[in-house]
Amino acid sequence: MENLKIKNINGDGYELGLKFSKLFNSNFKNKFNYYKNLLNDKKIKNNFEKVKKKLEYKYPNYLQETYGRADGFNITRDEYLLSICFELYSLRESCTDIIIKIDNKHIISGHNEDLEENLEELMFVKYNNKNGYFCELSTYNCPQGTTFGWNDKGIIYSVNSIELKNNNEIGIPVWFILRDIVNCSNIEEIINKIDVNDCASAFSLNIIDSNNNNAYSIEKVLNKLDVISIDNKYIHTNHIIHPNIDNRLCVSSKSSLIRINTGINQLNHINLKNTNIEDVRKILRYSKNSKEFIYRNIGEDEYPTVATFLFDSMNKEIQIYSYYDKKYIKINI
Repeated sequence: MENLKIKNINGDGYELGLKFSKLFNSNFKNKFNYYKNLLNDKKIKNNFEKVKKKLEYKYPNYLQETYGRADGFNITRDEYLLSICFELYSLRESCTDIIIKIDNKHIISGHNEDLEENLEELMFVKYNNKNGYFCELSTYNCPQGTTFGWNDKGIIYSVNSIELKNNNEIGIPVWFILRDIVNCSNIEEIINKIDVNDCASAFSLNIIDSNNNNAYSIEKVLNKLDVISIDNKYIHTNHIIHPNIDNRLCVSSKSSLIRINTGINQLNHINLKNTNIEDVRKILRYSKNSKEFIYRNIGEDEYPTVATFLFDSMNKEIQIYSYYDKKYIKINI
């Protein structure tokens, strides 16, 4: 199997989407037959058309970017767009985040990226545009802003999915909302971007502002938005944990509960003042048995841990571990 690819592209809108598609081969093209069949469902098709009209109004540039990808992959635009509007047809549950604020000058964070895609279907990409640049682990079938990354403004971000019992099927897909945050420069701008009343489902967005050494956990659930400033040890998985949002709205899966409880137990055993980046990596790699784990094994889980992303604000160091090919990347920003 090939190593995790690292690529550079630039552009905006349709051009960026087209360039993105050229980074991948087309071995996955047959997977889109699923969405072709879904579009024959009258309810899904009707809801899809309503969502598309909203995207044409609110996110026309990102919609063109999506079409650029579809054209480059030689897939119909509607099939590719439907795959991004997952609230219309499915639910997702993936990823774990840990943030430790040691003091006002030092934050260490970590994120496990749990995906069903294989190594040929993802790569690490640096995106350059008129607003600067951002870097992210990208997959062929997700917009930017949906995994983990950072930008030239000093913002480090990562995302946890949250599965709801009932999606707003004709709302704005969360992946388009998240696409809007990758070039943000501060927490106020991020909150303004994601405070969308017509949100289709839910997510947890974890933000570190490395300029001010502040960390935040944001839960966005339908028309609700809640922000917590992190001042100690913190972990988030795939269910609602903020006290200001009703956790009865979400599905608290067995995996999500095991990972958060295991993580809390592991965090309770570390000394806050002596914590280093390797301590966080060990926690995110923890997998004792089926009742006590955080790391999800490749070949054994529907959404295995494909990469771990770590950040240390003291020296502005980023580490990325790719588990398909055992590749390690170290970057100073």
